Amino acid sequence: MSNSSYQVVSCQMHSELELVIMHGQCIEVYLPQERLIIKPYDMVTRKDSGEFLLARDENDNNVEIRLDKIKRYRII
Repeated sequence: MSNSSYQVVSCQMHSELELVIMHGQCIEVYLPQERLIIKPYDMVTRKDSGEFLLARDENDNNVEIRLDKIKRYRII
């Protein structure tokens, strides 16, 4: 990937997020400057910018979160 600032996430995190999507679960996500409650529905890889989690937030807005920006998360 040409964006050198993207840090590849662990296979474990990737697999756990795939299961969250498959089971239609909501998660609480901790980012550097905020905390969100979201319902993920997909993950995408963008050639020049990394992997992203696509989700809906509590207000039913679309949210895109770059996976390497997630500090931690928990299923709720």
